Amino acid sequence: KEGGEGSRPKVPELAELFAERYLDVYSTDQTRKVRQQLEELLATFAQVPTRHRVFLDSDTYFSERDLLRIHKRSLEILDIMGLKEDYERRTRSNI
Repeated sequence: KEGGEGSRPKVPELAELFAERYLDVYSTDQTRKVRQQLEELLATFAQVPTRHRVFLDSDTYFSERDLLRIHKRSLEILDIMGLKEDYERRTRSNI
């Protein structure tokens, strides 16, 4: 880890690790596209207020369309990772 104990990896670092682990069967163009989509998704998640600040004033706003797009992209990433079915099973059991 750079930046000392407990520091979080940066979005580009996470995207690179993801690409190395999950995108080796994709073409260069597909890898670039999925990696860019993942970077955008992670950057979006980084904007979401923490649980303790979610009801405080925030400049971050997500429309219904934004949330649907984020959900769709998240499912695509989980599918690449082989975790989509597990995620769907867990969310169904929490309803």
